[in-house]
Amino acid sequence: PTPHGAIAAGGIALAYAYYAAVLLPATWGAHAAAHWVLGVCTGPMVACFLLAWKGDPGLIPAQPAAVIAGLASGELGVEDLVMPAVSPKYPRAKFSRMFNCYVARFDHDCPWISNVVGAGNHAYFLGFVALCTACLAAWDYLCLRHLAAAGHAAIPPRCGPPALHHRRA
Repeated sequence: PTPHGAIAAGGIALAYAYYAAVLLPATWGAHAAAHWVLGVCTGPMVACFLLAWKGDPGLIPAQPAAVIAGLASGELGVEDLVMPAVSPKYPRAKFSRMFNCYVARFDHDCPWISNVVGAGNHAYFLGFVALCTACLAAWDYLCLRHLAAAGHAAIPPRCGPPALHHRRA
């Protein structure tokens, strides 16, 4: 329901195109470990993203028969129901207004994977985040090495307001 996943996927595709066209040829010989990290982590990162995006987050189906039977017998009160989901309340389950579903062990609505993170896809989501972090660290390292090799200083020797650069005796 949200466009953020497509925007993120497009940005990642552009980043890998830049990597293949510029960073890989420029830094191949000197920084093999960073290329190895990107090569090893990219496939599992994409797999975890797809499983978190399209996987079942732990949806709890509507249970109208159980709700009616519970109300009729007096076992359930109105406070024990999740009305939009037509289901009894369960511990750690929550109704997502963003995605209009009732999810077991609800964690959060994640617009970047365009899905709810819950009991069914939590491990894939954490795998995606960890692998994406490793890929971004390798990407940053390669970009900084490429800029340094091209003669650009990654951090200027004097940063900040001029008043901070006086010497103390």
